Amino acid sequence: QNYKESIKPDARHLLHAALSIAVVPPSLVQLLLLVYPDSLKEVCPLYKALPIHIACTRWRYDIIRSETDSSLDRVLKLMLKSDPEIIFRRHKGRLPIHLALSIGQSWSFIKSFVSADKK
Repeated sequence: QNYKESIKPDARHLLHAALSIAVVPPSLVQLLLLVYPDSLKEVCPLYKALPIHIACTRWRYDIIRSETDSSLDRVLKLMLKSDPEIIFRRHKGRLPIHLALSIGQSWSFIKSFVSADKK
């Protein structure tokens, strides 16, 4: 199956692609969030999920840790600041925190969800 024909990638999905690669640096994800802020609300044509769901299940930058944990936290806080309701959006019946816990994401990743403002 030809990826370009079936998925029809465009710039709105660069964030999705970056988050699906486990070791993409948080600084690149942060840049994509700043350049394409509306991509947070776009469903990925490949995974049929929002970027937050992809981040929770595929992004494992803590494996190599050449940047600090605070950069990972900063990226997630930027996502939550852009769309605070994102933590309540379900994918296949599961919240982002459920997805993160199911694959064993680190505490530095999960704590952003736990400490999110519950207005």
